[in-house]
Amino acid sequence: MYALQVKQMLGGRRSRGAKRIIMGFTINKITVTKETLLHIRKPYLEELAFAQEYYLELVIPTCNIFSIESNHENIGYAIITVDSTLIEFYLVPRYRKNSKEIFSFIVSQNNIHNILCKSFDYSLLNCCVSNGYTYTVDGLMFRNKLEDLVFIEDKAINVSFATNEHIPFFKQQNDEVFEPKELLEEAIKNKTIIVFENNKSIIGCGFVNIVYLNSNYCDIGVWVEQNNRKKGYGSYIMKYLSNSCKAKQLIPVCGCGVDNIISQKTLSKCGYYSEFSLLNFRTNFA
Repeated sequence: MYALQVKQMLGGRRSRGAKRIIMGFTINKITVTKETLLHIRKPYLEELAFAQEYYLELVIPTCNIFSIESNHENIGYAIITVDSTLIEFYLVPRYRKNSKEIFSFIVSQNNIHNILCKSFDYSLLNCCVSNGYTYTVDGLMFRNKLEDLVFIEDKAINVSFATNEHIPFFKQQNDEVFEPKELLEEAIKNKTIIVFENNKSIIGCGFVNIVYLNSNYCDIGVWVEQNNRKKGYGSYIMKYLSNSCKAKQLIPVCGCGVDNIISQKTLSKCGYYSEFSLLNFRTNFA
């Protein structure tokens, strides 16, 4: 079914000079539209045991895409960043007996030095472990939540979507949550930044992003203005976002760097806990 769907898709084409063959399998670098790529990835995203990591979704638009074919049927794909980091590898179930060989071929032919792997991406994880690659933990993924905590509204705090008037303030902040700054206008247009104010002074922001198109998972994040930290505002904003997602029948998910202890404590206070990690494997080409 998957192979048939991919063959019928519009918008994808092979790049000349990018064809490689191993064990009867052909690997082609292709150019696809955003919509086509999401369609190609649909079986993978649906097969994941837990929600995709939003950070990786932000990286994918700038990546190289490789289709994997057998007898002119599309049976899988690989997604590789421009600096040779593999972030997604998928084969349809009936061809997974060959996954280790195809995976190793893709790694060697593309001089892959790093592989970002979600700990619940069991197929990719198995390929990495089977090759004996060492790894570090880059991030923590919060996909589970204890019983919802009661959200008590503070009437003194005004909540609104960010507007273009907030852009100068955002640009003054030396924080990666507002990067890249050239995308702030688009984020405001899409209403993904929520501003929290007290006495007309910004105390923090909430970030809400659908993980991928038509997904019911919503990635949420918090930023608190430096002078207002350690006052409970981070937990307040996170609880607000969680309840807002629930009211819209969306499933809130979160992620943060393994060294971001403050975010981990805030998420813990709001009932979130992490059982999964974003692993960074280093190959023999590193």
